[in-house]
Amino acid sequence: MTVFTSSNRVDGRVDGDGLITSFDESGYHRTETELERRDGVTETVEGANILWNFGASGVRGRVGGSMIHYGYSAPLETLVESGIERGDASSADLVGLEAVVTSGNAGIFVETVFSQKPDDSSWIAGASYEPTRGVSTVVAVRQYGEHYYSPFAGAFAERGDGASNEEGYYAGIDARLSRKVRVGAYYDWFRFPLLSPSSYPYPSEGHDMRLFASWKASSSIVWSLQLQHKKKEEASLAQGALGGAGTVNGYAPLPSLTDRVRLDSDIKLSRVLSIRTRGEVKRVTQKFFRVMCPITGGWCMNN
Repeated sequence: MTVFTSSNRVDGRVDGDGLITSFDESGYHRTETELERRDGVTETVEGANILWNFGASGVRGRVGGSMIHYGYSAPLETLVESGIERGDASSADLVGLEAVVTSGNAGIFVETVFSQKPDDSSWIAGASYEPTRGVSTVVAVRQYGEHYYSPFAGAFAERGDGASNEEGYYAGIDARLSRKVRVGAYYDWFRFPLLSPSSYPYPSEGHDMRLFASWKASSSIVWSLQLQHKKKEEASLAQGALGGAGTVNGYAPLPSLTDRVRLDSDIKLSRVLSIRTRGEVKRVTQKFFRVMCPITGGWCMNN
């Protein structure tokens, strides 16, 4: 069991209304804007974590949970936009449960978290398996609540590390073909229940496929190749004319295709000095399309 408490000043962005809009975790204080955000918010956290490790008859693992209460010196914009009153939007509670169980070459894992403000939850679960030595596979499914929020989230997610407004299925494989060659691949299908809550509150989906290969040419040189194909939609402004009455604006999903080829070279010059070179070709194709304007009955064009 671990019990903890802390009080720190952290870098935070506070807008003109006195709301904390985001946290800056880069650690940089180079510009005037970055200096203004330095230690701008006081953060207090209390909580406890308990884990039980077990093992018997070839099965081992751990199960446990956490309880956290956090508070800040100003209301959080995310909580206010979710309908929480300003006076109650500076603190909240989180409760999480986790489990990992392995047996032989297989294992399963699961984690779920409940947030008090807003009242929502997120979870991820998966399984791993090593069919033979040097080959490992993993599959996972995730479902993050549309309104879940945690300032400490570091989740496996398509949109940064926030564990909210996302669903997905993931499958990956990694294989060591020899002492010098290693290959891998993964496919990730994801869905956003709300593409953009503020501008396009409708679902959207996409996928990300990647292939990896590395070759250890010598004891001091390693080449790494990555191929990517990705499809994702973004909320884009659609404009349509109303004739003499002006212009009506709205948002629509804009499909975006990304193809990438990347080649890295890691060179170890000495025991204390290494260099890396990178070459990359990336192509992004956005499909602009016309949609029917609901007011004029004419065509609106994605901008």
